[in-house]
This record gives sequence, structure tokens and C-alpha cells, in this order.
Amino acid sequence: SNVMEAIIFLDIDGVINPHRYTTMPKAKKTLVWRQALWKRNPDIKSLPAFTVDQVTNYFDQKACGYIRSLCQEFSAKIVISSSWRMVFEDKKLKAILDIQNLGFAFQGSTCIGTNRPQEIQDYIAKHQITQYIVIDDFNMAAFFGSHFILTKERMEEEQYLAARNSLRRQCHG
Repeated sequence: SNVMEAIIFLDIDGVINPHRYTTMPKAKKTLVWRQALWKRNPDIKSLPAFTVDQVTNYFDQKACGYIRSLCQEFSAKIVISSSWRMVFEDKKLKAILDIQNLGFAFQGSTCIGTNRPQEIQDYIAKHQITQYIVIDDFNMAAFFGSHFILTKERMEEEQYLAARNSLRRQCHG
């Protein structure tokens, strides 16, 4: 059966980057070079050292694992809807995701417009997307209904299962 590719509209803060840290990330140049080497992505070297430490050591491993599982199970692609896209261009967003082994699924980011629901809706319309989920700590259920997954501090198992159920319904009828 020809399964259409599903899209995961991914917010970063409050989803895979927890809201509260107990300590602060540091700028470690050696980590930048090591990550660029380990992940075989030289674009990692163009990221601020602080960001590389943040993504490496402060992003939630479980949450990143949940996103990775969804991408693998549903051949889903990641479109970044997070405000991080205002700071980092697509090449750098992919490098950031590569650090957490999510870069393989990176497809792009939403265009910067008036508000997040509209930006996501514009992307859906432009690319004629039928199968998707939106994962965010800002409640957009009014716009996306059962396609929407709300997180609080970070993505937990409960939200992973909800995301999986939503994609299952969409992808397997």
C-alpha cells in the first residue's frame, strides 16, 4: 500500500527541550568538534558552542527518543514550528537535530508569519499535507483537533502514545 508521508510539526522548548534546567549549558568548543565528527555533519561546527552543549546535554533524551520512534514507525518527517527557526536557518536546524539523531527525518521549517497556528496551516495548504500531528506546549487544539498533542514541561510517554494513536488513525485508516 502506498503510504503518504506523515509530518510532525515540532516545537522545541517544552517538548524536547525541557523548560527548567538545574544548571546552565556552557560553551565547550571541544564538544562542538566532537559532535561534528561523531554525527558526520560539519554544519554542527557553525552552531554556537553554548547551543551544542544545550542540545547534547540538556535536551530530554526520552522525549527525543519518542520523536525518533514516531519518525521511524510512520516514516514521518519533522517540520520545525518552534521559534528556534527565527534564530537558526534550516541547515543549522538539521545540525541541531543531528546531535540528537533526529536529523535523518528533518524536512524543513514553517515560514514566519502572524501566528503559529496560521504558519502551520499555511505549510499544510502549500504542501497539501493530509497526515500530520502538531506537538507543542502552546495549546492549539482549537485549530488542529485530534492532530494536536499538548505537552507541558517536556514530551512524556502519555503524549507519545497519543501522538502514535493519532498517526495510526491517519495512516492506517
